[in-house]
Amino acid sequence: MAGFRYLPELSANYGLDTNANLDMEIVINAFTTFDFDSIEYTTDNGKIEPYRLWLRYSTSNFEARLGLQRINFGPAKIIRSLMWFDRIDPRDPLQLAEGVNALLLRYYFMNNANVWLWGLYGNDETKGWEAFPTEENTVESGGRAQYPIGTGEIAFTTHHRQLHTSKECNELCDCYFTFPEHRYALDGQWDLGVGFWFEAVAVEIADLDVNVEFPCIEAKLNKWQKFFTLGADYTFSLGNGLHVMYEHFLGSGSEELFSFNRDADFSGISLNYPFGLVDNFTGIVFYDWQNKDPYYYATWKRTYDSWIINVSTFMNPEISSILGANTFGGKGVQLMVVYNY
Repeated sequence: MAGFRYLPELSANYGLDTNANLDMEIVINAFTTFDFDSIEYTTDNGKIEPYRLWLRYSTSNFEARLGLQRINFGPAKIIRSLMWFDRIDPRDPLQLAEGVNALLLRYYFMNNANVWLWGLYGNDETKGWEAFPTEENTVESGGRAQYPIGTGEIAFTTHHRQLHTSKECNELCDCYFTFPEHRYALDGQWDLGVGFWFEAVAVEIADLDVNVEFPCIEAKLNKWQKFFTLGADYTFSLGNGLHVMYEHFLGSGSEELFSFNRDADFSGISLNYPFGLVDNFTGIVFYDWQNKDPYYYATWKRTYDSWIINVSTFMNPEISSILGANTFGGKGVQLMVVYNY
């Protein structure tokens, strides 16, 4: 497979006074890919779509941002329980992330505490961990409060939406249902010599009768879904500094909040070592304890003033229960050349 991607960006900033600014960002994602299944057969896929399109008003302790934007939070990096609005793959050299149409308000206090409020509208596709999309023409809303504690911080996050389940139906099978969904999360991170963090998430599908069967719905409907990530990192004084990060993820779906089925059980470890000013090595290994599947990924990155060269190799299952079908399914090598101007 070969591909080309172009991300032109336009940004502007206007100072309203000494303490307030108005700025904007427009980024277009134009890409095409070519799959060479054989010498005779070639398919191509291309698209031009907005990647970022937002307007922001900001002061020294407040910002309001409206439009297509990236909203993500939480300390986890490899297997994120708080992957609510994007699907960033830690193995992606470009770290591309879907945006959401939203109004985001953030206020920062003098002690580094901060409060977020958001409203989403017009995001009809599934995002993050969602198995079902949001009901059309409905508003999603939520918020987050972060507070410093010692050498770190703790945060509480909530989000609410109306989900719908639908597919092509027939007269024998009614498969369009709507349910309120409520998400609650607690996360924290601290520097204790060793970096330490956690993310704990509970998702409730309200008004769901667990005794009712849904024969036309492929994904399983659970009254409660729980996700938990525990992570740590440390930089060893070996050579130029070897950074090691480890995370463990657990996922469960059940009828009760405090019952737990180990539906997903993943470990991930990342090693990063700089070989000087321009060369960097990263290796990531995942292990699926439920299916006994390992995932291997390694990349060498060379960075110049304007050019970045990535050479990666991988050996993974074709489809993962946690990472999904992706470019790194199977075995292969990837060469990516990036030019920034």
